[in-house]
Amino acid sequence: MSGLRCQIAPGVTWKEIDGLVVAVHLPSGCYFSLNETASDVWRRALKGEDVSRIGAALAEAYEVDVATAESDATSCIEEWMKEGLVNSAASGAAGQPS
Repeated sequence: MSGLRCQIAPGVTWKEIDGLVVAVHLPSGCYFSLNETASDVWRRALKGEDVSRIGAALAEAYEVDVATAESDATSCIEEWMKEGLVNSAASGAAGQPS
């Protein structure tokens, strides 16, 4: 999963408020308030970084081992895919806040 990349899904809007991401899946009306770490994953993923780069950055920022950080980033992205917030992307795809 280290090459996993994603892009914002259609029907999703998001904003950054006080450094934290709030995403809304408009078709369902569900909103998602992300914590600091998940917000970091979100921003990096939507800049086109793959999970291995995200994991390395999180490991440095939060002083955890790379394997744990990569696993946590993968879990976040997979959950967002399940919820319809993001889709997989073959290459880096930006998802700017609305």
